[in-house]
Amino acid sequence: MTGSAALDGLLLAALLVAVAVSAVGLLRGRSVDRYLTTPSAETGHLVMNVVMVAMLTPWWGGALRTAGVVVLAVLALGFGALLVRGSPSRPAHLFHLVAAGAMLFAVLTTDHDHLTMTMAVTAPAWQSTVAWVLAATFLLDAVLTTGLVALAPRTALAGAPATASTVRTLRVASVPHVVMDLGMVAMLAMAA
Repeated sequence: MTGSAALDGLLLAALLVAVAVSAVGLLRGRSVDRYLTTPSAETGHLVMNVVMVAMLTPWWGGALRTAGVVVLAVLALGFGALLVRGSPSRPAHLFHLVAAGAMLFAVLTTDHDHLTMTMAVTAPAWQSTVAWVLAATFLLDAVLTTGLVALAPRTALAGAPATASTVRTLRVASVPHVVMDLGMVAMLAMAA
C-alpha cells in the first residue's frame, strides 16, 4: 500500500492489532463515549481495517477487490442511514461515512497489486486534489484523536465519568481509529 515492503509490513501488523482490538471492543460492548467506542464506530473500524488488511495480501484484486467494494458500499449506506436517523453519535456517523467513501474512492481510482497501490497512469488533477485533501483530513484526525485521548480524556468522554476504567477503554478504543486514519492516509497518498 505504501510502496515499501517494510512500511507495508509495519502497517499490516498495526492493522491486525487494530482488528483484534475492535473485535474485542465489539464483544465487550462497552461504550464510554459517542465517537470511538459505540458499536457503530467499532464496527466501522473493524470493517475498514479488515479491508485494508485484505489490500496488503497477495489475493487483493478480482473477486476480493469486488467484495471489498461491496462491503465498503454497504458500510457507507449503513452510516448514511444512521446519520439520517439521528442520534448523539451523529458526528461519528458522519466521519465514518466519509471514511468509507474515501476508501471507496481510493479503491475505485487506483490500480492495485498485492502489496502496493500504484496508479497505472498519472492521476488527473481533480483526483490528486481530492486524495490529498482527504489524506490531510485523516492525518489531522489521527493527530487530534491521539492528543485528545492522551492529554484530555475527560474532554473526549464528553461528560461521562472519567474513571480509570473508562479512560483506559477510551484509550484502547482509539488504537483502531488512529490506525484506520493512518492506513487511510497511506492509501489516499497512493491514489494522489
